[in-house]
Amino acid sequence: RGGLVTLLTSLEEEWPHAFAVPAGQLGGAGVPRPWVPSGTSDREVVRAYKRASFFLHPDRLAAAGRDTSVVVEAEEVLKVLTEAHADRSG
Repeated sequence: RGGLVTLLTSLEEEWPHAFAVPAGQLGGAGVPRPWVPSGTSDREVVRAYKRASFFLHPDRLAAAGRDTSVVVEAEEVLKVLTEAHADRSG
């Protein structure tokens, strides 16, 4: 679980290109990010994982007119997240 929590917490820092628009829409620093778990309980981590997956979904990004490089990067990030979630699940 620790790996997924760490990954979710660092998404915006590690992949700023993919998170520039959603982070900008939320506001400046200090505003809670929906893809960062508010706690370490399984429920909070899964909720953050699902929200990150929503923001990173390639079809959603393509429909929003995001650049192809962002869509490709989001696919890569989503794969990493999915693997971390699967490792956490068992």
